[in-house]
Amino acid sequence: MANGWRDVTEQPILVITSGTCANVVANSTRCIQHCVQEQLTHLDKRARALATSGNFEAALNDVAMIRQLGPSSSVGYLCGGHVYSLQGRQKAAIDIYDKGLDAVPLSDPSYQRLVEARSMAQERDSKRIDFIKEFPIDIIENIASWILSKEIIAPSEIQEYLDVSRVWRQRLLMCIRDLHIEGTTDCDDLLGLIAPYCTALTLRSEASWLRQFMSNTPFPSLRVLSILRPLFLTRYSYEDEDEDDVNSGLILDTIISFQATTLTHLTIFVEEGCDIPFANIIRSCPHLVDLKMSWVDTNMSTAPTCCPNMKSLSFMINHGDEFDVDDITKRFPELERFMVTPFYYAGDLRIIQSNCPKLRVIGNSSQDCDDDDDDCTPPSSDDSTTIAVGVRSFLIKDDGHWLDEDHGVQCFDYVQSNDKLYSTNTPPAASTHGQHGCTELTPFKKLDLYPTYTMNANVGALFDDLIGLCELESAIVKLTIMDPLEDDMGGIERFIQYHNTIDSHLHTLILPQDVRLSNDALDALTTLPQLTTLGLSLPLVQVLFIADPIPDIVFVRLSNLKVKSLRLVMSFLLMNKAPTSLLTLMECPQLEDLQIYPACNPKDTYIRRALESKIPSVSW
Repeated sequence: MANGWRDVTEQPILVITSGTCANVVANSTRCIQHCVQEQLTHLDKRARALATSGNFEAALNDVAMIRQLGPSSSVGYLCGGHVYSLQGRQKAAIDIYDKGLDAVPLSDPSYQRLVEARSMAQERDSKRIDFIKEFPIDIIENIASWILSKEIIAPSEIQEYLDVSRVWRQRLLMCIRDLHIEGTTDCDDLLGLIAPYCTALTLRSEASWLRQFMSNTPFPSLRVLSILRPLFLTRYSYEDEDEDDVNSGLILDTIISFQATTLTHLTIFVEEGCDIPFANIIRSCPHLVDLKMSWVDTNMSTAPTCCPNMKSLSFMINHGDEFDVDDITKRFPELERFMVTPFYYAGDLRIIQSNCPKLRVIGNSSQDCDDDDDDCTPPSSDDSTTIAVGVRSFLIKDDGHWLDEDHGVQCFDYVQSNDKLYSTNTPPAASTHGQHGCTELTPFKKLDLYPTYTMNANVGALFDDLIGLCELESAIVKLTIMDPLEDDMGGIERFIQYHNTIDSHLHTLILPQDVRLSNDALDALTTLPQLTTLGLSLPLVQVLFIADPIPDIVFVRLSNLKVKSLRLVMSFLLMNKAPTSLLTLMECPQLEDLQIYPACNPKDTYIRRALESKIPSVSW
């Protein structure tokens, strides 16, 4: 096409001349050239007007036509560069100017205009506008919290965010508080930038790298430090010591290198066989409020006599090892939470309580560094005039960590004598088989039961035992059920019906997964006056299997609930689309929080969005 237009506008070479024909050809060619030039002028004006009004696509179409009509004319290239510049695409403008400089003859008066336009585009391309500096700090903080919200973030990813601009780096660093690094090498410069602002740090890395890093990078504001599962591969200067001593030395050096006097919360989880020097840790970190450790060396000969700031202490000892519980607990007069794994000290509860008069939670903890059992801490008494005294909750993470069943019963009896709260992970045999009557259990307000690897509970019988707890406010039961279709779930239904016959205070009810309820029991849930949090799994109806679709009537009944928080486990979503009847939950009059598991299938996104339009918080 371009060559065709060039041929049309050029004067033809006449092989034969006849009469006035030569003049006609010459005049006509000049007229054609004039028409083409007029077209170029009008297209140029129109393209610039279109670009100015923001119609860039139409403007670029006119630019393409100009270049077809006049491939050697500067008009198309100058116009194209102008359009790209208005778009902010300076590199595209430079590119089209370069093409024009190749196509337009040097003798063309407009050639110099192309040179000047290209120079201006280069100058504009070299400028960067840091719009971040115009943002209010609260917007920066919101963006930063979203960027840094991942549980673990690679140093290289943080570096990418910091490299956006100089002002952004300064603002983002000011917002960094909690930092979780999966560690490694080649990030010393990054950590040097972050360290002055960081108040909480989680590290998972090789211990030798940790030691070197911490000694080189001061964290003057650090309050919370978590070192999780580091690998110990280098002995450094501990040539003549045992491997366990090497590992313990590395841990202690690591903490001390971190200017540990600023720490208030410290978590250290290492592999079994590396005993953490308990005494040295609390001596090096005098302001600790919360200390969680894996296996420890309980020799307290070098420990301070009193650690008045410590509120929560959790550690493990090797099976078969014992320690002087009096010698340890007497150093922590303000202790409120004491977790030891294994727990062999039920007979020393009164000694522990005497040393720690504010102690409220006792038991054994988990060996999993990612397991958080803070939700089992008992709340303060509702009666502000009453000062709660004594252990009110004992937590059992693994019933295998009790010396014998009598330990569980001893703890149970001790807790029962102190307060109206019973919070446990695995219930001792006495509480699951009805050996404690309802009259004795009546004052309890809270019950938390979680599964272990060794226990499949008779859930129906357990709920039968809970009938009569007229002051019960919270029942969170997540025990494992052998067969939800064959096990007798009648106890759960009788428990629900019981609370409809009394002035029920029950506000939280979390049922085991895959429990099957009758329609009558579901209707009874909708009439509990104080119920605000409900967790259950669907299908609820007894005759349905896990993969069966849920009848619409189930969601209609659920829509009558007066709860504020509803947690649904719907295993059938793993193999099926979500039913549209799920939208009926939008009619729940007080629902503010809806949690659904498993995660939302992309095909069900429209249902989730509809739920989000009515329910303030939807997690699916």
